[in-house]
Amino acid sequence: MNAHPHEPDIATPTRSCDVHNIPDATNTASAGLIITKLEEYGPRH
Repeated sequence: MNAHPHEPDIATPTRSCDVHNIPDATNTASAGLIITKLEEYGPRH
């Protein structure tokens, strides 16, 4: 795959999520997993 002109626009938030340990859904499979785990563990107190 070649880099696209908007690649920096996508890489910056993704990198920020990595640095701050924030879940980042980059496709529907990872989004489903994040939602499932959030439902499993419920809200943090």
